[in-house]
Amino acid sequence: MGLADSAELGCSAFSGAVLIHGAAGKLVRPDIAAEAFRELRVPGASSTLMRVFAGFELAAVTALALPFPVSPGWAAIGLLGLAFLGLGALGTVRGSLRPCGCAGTRDARPLGPSNVLMGASLALMAAFCLAAEGGPPGLAAAAAISIGVTVRLLVAHRGDARRSFDNLLTRPVR
Repeated sequence: MGLADSAELGCSAFSGAVLIHGAAGKLVRPDIAAEAFRELRVPGASSTLMRVFAGFELAAVTALALPFPVSPGWAAIGLLGLAFLGLGALGTVRGSLRPCGCAGTRDARPLGPSNVLMGASLALMAAFCLAAEGGPPGLAAAAAISIGVTVRLLVAHRGDARRSFDNLLTRPVR
C-alpha cells in the first residue's frame, strides 16, 4: 500500500466517523438539527429533511466501502462538506445560538466555525481522493471506517466509556 492509498484510507476513516456519528444523531433526534436549520431560515427545515440528510450521509459512507470506484462516495462527501461549510458560515454570520444537533444532543455547539472547519476538511479530503488514482479496496475502507467511528464515539462519549470500563473492572459479572 502506497502513501496515496494510506492517505485515502485515513480520509475514509475520518469521513466515516464524522458522517456516521452525525447521521446517528440526526436519526435519533432530528428535531434538534431541524430547530438549528429553522433558526438559520433554511427552507423546508423539518425532522423529515434531517432524516433524509442523515440517509445521504450514510449512503455516502457506504459507497466508500463498496467494491466499485469510490468516486460516487467521495463526490457525495465533497457535497456534504460544502453543505457543512456553508451552514457553518451562515451560522457564524447570523449568530446562531441553537445547538447544531449533529450529535443528537442539545448541548452541542451552534452552527458556526467548527462546522466551517469540518466542512472544509471533508471537502478537501474528497477532492484529494477524487484526484488520486483509484481508492482503497472496499474491505479496507470498511475497516478504516469502523475504526474511525469507534475512536470518534469513544472520544465523544469518553465519560460514559470510562464509567463502562470502570464498571467492567470493578463489578462482578452475573
